[in-house]
Amino acid sequence: MVLLATSPNPLWYASRSAGILSLILLTGVMVLGLATTARLELGSRWRFVVHGLHRNLSLLTVLFLAIHILAAILDPYAGLGWRDALIPFTSSYRPFYLGLGVVAVEILAALILTGLLRRWIGRPLFRLVHWAAYACWPIALVHGLGTGSDVRQGWFYLLSVLCVAAAVAGFLSWRLLRGRPERHGVRTAAAIASLAGVAILGAWSFAGPLQPGWALAAGTPSQLIHANASAPAGAATAEQLPADLDDALQGRLVQVGSGYRITLAATADPTLLLQVAVASGAAGRATITVSHSGKRLCSFAAALVNPLTGKCGTTPLQLQLGVSRSGRASGRLTTGGRTAGGEL
Repeated sequence: MVLLATSPNPLWYASRSAGILSLILLTGVMVLGLATTARLELGSRWRFVVHGLHRNLSLLTVLFLAIHILAAILDPYAGLGWRDALIPFTSSYRPFYLGLGVVAVEILAALILTGLLRRWIGRPLFRLVHWAAYACWPIALVHGLGTGSDVRQGWFYLLSVLCVAAAVAGFLSWRLLRGRPERHGVRTAAAIASLAGVAILGAWSFAGPLQPGWALAAGTPSQLIHANASAPAGAATAEQLPADLDDALQGRLVQVGSGYRITLAATADPTLLLQVAVASGAAGRATITVSHSGKRLCSFAAALVNPLTGKCGTTPLQLQLGVSRSGRASGRLTTGGRTAGGEL
């Protein structure tokens, strides 16, 4: 509460924390749901406790999801509206991964609605709709990894791993391997598919969200990456680049009209960003913008030769840059000296 009260952007913190709690609670809901359908040999008292805990965790999940959505809409940073919260894949901010969150919420809403109408819709339809719970959880997990601001923090990734371990490696696999003997082949195939899904999720997270430059690759509007910039172009803030930097950079190239933009993040300090923008008809010139922790330090023009050179305030810098055919960019930033190079 102290953090929320003193933070310059409490809605941002509220949305993040509520989203993380929603993922934890949704994992618990799914695990308890599996436990209640896995023919556990529980006494009547424990069966009542499990059912009650499952119901109460479901209500808490809905509460924190409501906080998560409301705070995200009220927070002016991403400019989200009610349309973005109701219609998936229409947002200008990370549209695919935000859309997955909308899909997960709508699946959860369908589960709640059918639960309330269970007496009138019948058990077969109720059970059919509730199978969607198995899709709701992984969709929500990918949404969190794709849009979360804390993905590259070790604690957040460890938390995601624990959720996966609890839901898949533990109860889900055990549930699939218990059942009618005549369906052993189907259950084994389902267990293998679940473990393969975990492997694919891990490979994707290491190749995507855990890589520098993911914010831009995921669909964050480029102007938001420098939303807190306040210094005029060509001028440096009170914070200066140190004169002894030698950092590797990773990022991605994106097309902007008939030009392109490359945004790179330092591997040692991901809050240090360099943006190389080349406009159509720029005649071999690029605009280099350097920012740190959301504050723009400087912006200057440089010739398109490798390495790119210039001054950030009073600090000379040079950027050795390479771009692959797939659009992945890598480079090395050094300050305090200049080297000669060939055409970029």
